[in-house]
Amino acid sequence: MKEKAEDFLLDLREVIEETLQSGIETSKVAALVINKISEKWGGGYAYVTKCAEWQIKERDYAVFLRFNGRSNRRQVCQEFDISESLFYSIIKRVHDERQTDLFPKESNHE
Repeated sequence: MKEKAEDFLLDLREVIEETLQSGIETSKVAALVINKISEKWGGGYAYVTKCAEWQIKERDYAVFLRFNGRSNRRQVCQEFDISESLFYSIIKRVHDERQTDLFPKESNHE
């Protein structure tokens, strides 16, 4: 069920991006998006979560970028409405992910 909701949200995002890039008049964008989504998802049922995994990743990356590495921890926590504990776990996780991306593990295929 979770996958369907995330697929739905990703499809919705894609349809909106494509529609906006096509140069269609703004007044027609909403109708076109509704039509395309109803064609693809009509007749089915998708529970839309309040916060999908990709939204959390985007927020976490934004927190990481906003933090100056020194003194604006409280300001970032207030801006994103997160606790200091969550802030530290976000900074550590994003930092670790970025390090992993920079230094991928070598395979043992020699």
